[in-house]
Amino acid sequence: MLKKFNDFGKAQTFLLILIILIIGGLVGGALVYLSVLKGGVAPGQIIQQPKLVFPSGASFQSFAPIVAAVKPAVVNIHTEQTIKSPLRGTRNPFGRDPFEEFFGEDFFRRFFEDQGRDSKVTNLGSGVIIDPSGYILTNNHVVERADKISVRLADGASYKAEVIGRDPKTDLAVIKITRVGNGFPVAKLGDSDALNVGDFVLAIGIPFNLPESVTHGIISALGRKGFGVADYEDFIQTDAPINPGNSGGPLVNMKGEVVGINTFIVTQGAQQSAGVGFSIPSKIARKVYVDIKAKGKVVRGYLGVGLQDLTPELAKHFEVKQGVLVTNVMENSPAAKAGIKSEDIILGFDGKKIKDGSELRDVVGNTPVGKKVAIELWRDNKVIQLQATIAEMPAELPTAQSPEPDSAIDKLGLTVKNITPDIARQLKLRRTTGVVITDVDPNGSTSELLRSGDVILKIDDIEIVNINDYERAISKLKKSDTVVLRVYRAGGYLYITIQLE
Repeated sequence: MLKKFNDFGKAQTFLLILIILIIGGLVGGALVYLSVLKGGVAPGQIIQQPKLVFPSGASFQSFAPIVAAVKPAVVNIHTEQTIKSPLRGTRNPFGRDPFEEFFGEDFFRRFFEDQGRDSKVTNLGSGVIIDPSGYILTNNHVVERADKISVRLADGASYKAEVIGRDPKTDLAVIKITRVGNGFPVAKLGDSDALNVGDFVLAIGIPFNLPESVTHGIISALGRKGFGVADYEDFIQTDAPINPGNSGGPLVNMKGEVVGINTFIVTQGAQQSAGVGFSIPSKIARKVYVDIKAKGKVVRGYLGVGLQDLTPELAKHFEVKQGVLVTNVMENSPAAKAGIKSEDIILGFDGKKIKDGSELRDVVGNTPVGKKVAIELWRDNKVIQLQATIAEMPAELPTAQSPEPDSAIDKLGLTVKNITPDIARQLKLRRTTGVVITDVDPNGSTSELLRSGDVILKIDDIEIVNINDYERAISKLKKSDTVVLRVYRAGGYLYITIQLE
């Protein structure tokens, strides 16, 4: 009897467990089905949560520890510039002004002469202290025209600042404040080369004159160029808002390190806070700071070549896929001493493949003075290797960056003359070889590309020294030929492709 009861109890228990499993399965299936209807995962799909990496001390809910560590080093920069009035001190050279005669001296001085008073323009920006002795990194455009600079710290203390050095080529500047006693709070410069697209960053500054404001976002892109903001451009792009007044403030990574100096924002319409922000990488800022602090200026490498990016037509003409075209070589420059020539295509520099002129200029500028580098060239349909010793970039450079050519033209339609000393003097030309264009057919498409005063130095493979060379080269041209001209214009050299029809 007892055995039957136990068997019956086991059966009941088994049945109960089976019912629970069935109900659980139905409920789980219903939840999955509802999840699919709401745009969730499909049945059987396994979702792995990404691992978010934060530094020690920062929680998933707050960036507060990072902000607390960096904020004391972020400063408000207030500048003042005096604009001299063109009317100041001007009086009637023939004696008493007739208005003064009629209205009286007091009235005249109030409503006429006082209009010549100087005016003052103020500007606000941000900066970050990177040295306890008071050295501050900021943007050049924040302080470049300032007569007076004052700096306010996060604790409210204000100090007069002096400009130690400016570098318009990168839009960076170093200023300094001084006080007796303990040093200033500082922020550490990080490694911008270690950044990846998608990394979290914070932008700290004084936007709209609102002290110690913080915005957050991610790194949207790296190596942005072509804005015309500075000569050397290698910007970090971020969606962390960089508003007016943020210029010069730090872009901070999740270790609390400064990885960029906030510079400008690109917007559409009136929504200035909804644009895309750009920062100068800390690797550039560090070099500017070290050079200015040690030497009072930024020292850059110098090769001494004029450059032009390859168009598809030029690439086809020189039978090369990528690189940068050398348009001219400066006298006594490292390039000249190394044996680099016009029409060489620079393929590599110091072990780095070169895609365009902007990249080559940046790499050369960051190369230490005196370093011997290998340069890979494409010349006469073959690769050659040369070595050059990089020099210091001179304060004043001859024009090396060639103007970009416009659209192709259908015929020459030019009037040219030999270059005489008088013509060279009138046109301020540095050379007396080649032929100078004196007239361009206004009805032809030639006018879109060539202009009076251009000097033609080469047509395809023929060097042009005088009109005889020019006529000989022109006589060889046929319909449908693609012609390459080497032209000297306004102190620079460029190559122009012409498709004859």
